[in-house]
Amino acid sequence: MRILSLIVALFAATTLSAQRLDYLTLRLINGEEHSLNIAAGATLTFSASTFTGQASGQQLQLPLADLGALFFAAEPTGIEDLSTATVTARLSSNALIVTAPAGSRVSIYTLDGRLLTTLQKSLSGSERFTLPLSSGIYVVRIGQETFKLLAP
Repeated sequence: MRILSLIVALFAATTLSAQRLDYLTLRLINGEEHSLNIAAGATLTFSASTFTGQASGQQLQLPLADLGALFFAAEPTGIEDLSTATVTARLSSNALIVTAPAGSRVSIYTLDGRLLTTLQKSLSGSERFTLPLSSGIYVVRIGQETFKLLAP
């Protein structure tokens, strides 16, 4: 009886409030994130190999093999649409693929701030650098842009 009274008193003393989660965020295995505003409703479809989400006039279609996590959030992700970015960085099979002007300096750091290497882009547009990276999160700095990348 004492335990039941203690539990009731604990719940009575605690105020509970629901948090409004208006965005469905999808995190890909390469670290990219996409958010859908689901406040007014959404249609989510999973086929054998594809996720399709439609919400607020926005449509998102992603291969299921690339999907790392789904979660609800109060605010959309802060990651920009990479298709419009002029400077980008991504990891693919132990290679860092950088899109930036020729001559751009590319610095790669561990998550605790240690500089691993600095590279110089020789080509304009995309350039591929083969790197021996172990699994983990890396910070890549290109000019004034910073990227957090996940190496599988």
